[in-house]
Amino acid sequence: MLRAQPKAVRVLQFFLLVLARLGVVQVLQLSKKGRLTQFVERVEPSIRRKLIRFKWFPPVLLVVNPTDSPNIAVEEYFASQVVFVTLRSSGLLAEAMRAKIQELTSATRRPFQFLKRPGSPWGMSPSVRRRDDWTHETNALLEQMQVTPGKPIVLLAVRDATYYRALCMQRGEAAGPETTPDTFIRNPNLETYSVAIAQLQAHGYIVVYFGFPTSPLPPSLIGKVVDYSGQFRSPRGDLLLGRYCRMLSTGGSGTWAFASLFNRPVAYSNTYLPFVGGVHRRDRIMPQLMFSQEKQRLLSFREMVDSKWEYTFESNCKRDGITLVKNSPEEIAELVLETLYRDSGSFVETSEDKVFAARFSKIQALSPLPRERHGAIATTFLRRHAQLLE
Repeated sequence: MLRAQPKAVRVLQFFLLVLARLGVVQVLQLSKKGRLTQFVERVEPSIRRKLIRFKWFPPVLLVVNPTDSPNIAVEEYFASQVVFVTLRSSGLLAEAMRAKIQELTSATRRPFQFLKRPGSPWGMSPSVRRRDDWTHETNALLEQMQVTPGKPIVLLAVRDATYYRALCMQRGEAAGPETTPDTFIRNPNLETYSVAIAQLQAHGYIVVYFGFPTSPLPPSLIGKVVDYSGQFRSPRGDLLLGRYCRMLSTGGSGTWAFASLFNRPVAYSNTYLPFVGGVHRRDRIMPQLMFSQEKQRLLSFREMVDSKWEYTFESNCKRDGITLVKNSPEEIAELVLETLYRDSGSFVETSEDKVFAARFSKIQALSPLPRERHGAIATTFLRRHAQLLE
């Protein structure tokens, strides 16, 4: 049996490569970092693309996850559509894929290109649609949170340093250099979201604090938001609320994945990699600005693009005399309401707004980042900072 194993592995490797090149099998390799964002943004679009590019002959998706699942409920959600493979296991499939993983993930699917259909996968319906609409589970969770079922909610997720510390303890070096204390300069203050919270409540929304349990709610927000993160969070609950919510407002948190998974709009505030965020036009971003001590002014949008990702690290900011300027409470409130209004079709753009947006798009196109990562900037933010378009 032991002698037959190498031959069986080679035969399986051969057939996997043939099937991958024919487009019958598609292999996805996830990151060792174990992030929910990388998990969702690789798997979900691939499932949706099965309908865009392979409408009649969808491939079998083999997803290689080199580490523990970042959210077991999300993995279970995908399990009916993909086959998860753990390379650390001793099975024949895992052994066959270990040596050929790079060839498998880069295998072409040219014979099926004539079936390709235009469109972004994030504009399609969510990938997994089950007969059970989760209503009973969701209502039970809402009642536990003392929220009346049927009431509209907006999720609020703001990352702080405790998240990265926990990630580093769990993943070690695999967590990535972006989790070091040098990058904590990006984390916004939760209390700067208080104006947005008040305005959402005035419009009839209940605000739910969402995401990885980080620092406790500040005293000023206790009683104003539902503390799901600190008191009620579970992997399954994350999925239920991501599907139920009207919108998610995030300040540097990867929890956008739960909303985007179900095509809910996301308001990205305090973004730090210039103009990145959002997977669809329903999402809106608002970056932190950059103040130059040497020039005694804010950097223009073009200068921000030229900086690439240099100033996501505090040491580089100190070296060059750059200060990241967090979004103001009023700006955040405008962003959140704009995102909601756009989703309902009630946001009104002026002719001047369209000129600003076109000028910004030309600047954003100069970014070295992949085009699919270019976020749609908030119109309300451009109105405030039109001078940075120069």
